[in-house]
Amino acid sequence: MCQTVAKLSAATAENGVVDEERMSNEQLDSSYGPLRELVTESIHQQEDVLGRVQVRVFNSFFDRCYTRVLQSALYLVSFAGGLSCRTDSTGLFYTGDF
Repeated sequence: MCQTVAKLSAATAENGVVDEERMSNEQLDSSYGPLRELVTESIHQQEDVLGRVQVRVFNSFFDRCYTRVLQSALYLVSFAGGLSCRTDSTGLFYTGDF
């Protein structure tokens, strides 16, 4: 509070007019500027994490879909052609000798 009074007195002494808007903006910038920077940095970090999560979810979904499509296709090929099929621990179908 005392700092504000001192600033108002100094501004009045300079030219007799107080530019309240400019003084308020300067005070707000000095008080909240560092917090604004922290919030902006935090938002960028959150967007980065969200992007990485979305990529992982998409890749996981794609891998599962691709595996199922591959299993179905190989099963149909073996069924139609009488080929032998086996699966490994991931459940993928293989044809031929192992």
